[in-house]
Amino acid sequence: VDDLTKKVIQLTKVIVHLHTCCENIEARTLTRRTSGEDEVRRIGAVAAGLVEAQRLARGEALKYRHKILDDRREQQRSSEEESLEALRMLRQDLDTFQAMETKKQE
Repeated sequence: VDDLTKKVIQLTKVIVHLHTCCENIEARTLTRRTSGEDEVRRIGAVAAGLVEAQRLARGEALKYRHKILDDRREQQRSSEEESLEALRMLRQDLDTFQAMETKKQE
């Protein structure tokens, strides 16, 4: 009986030790899981901020592009108007020249 009691005591100590180890592992696992979840949330927030910054930068680039395009269109319109005016004046000069040549021949 003495030997059996020693074995029961020894097994009880082993069970208590295993139970304690299991609780420690569970506590560490919970801590790691919580810190991992926190890290995922932090990374997600940083990523969301970067995505938003890129969205804003894209919007600004689009506005800038449209402004440049509008400026180029205005320059082109102005150049076309100047060209048409120059052409009108050349035609007027040509008409005047031709009228003078016709008078000379008469």
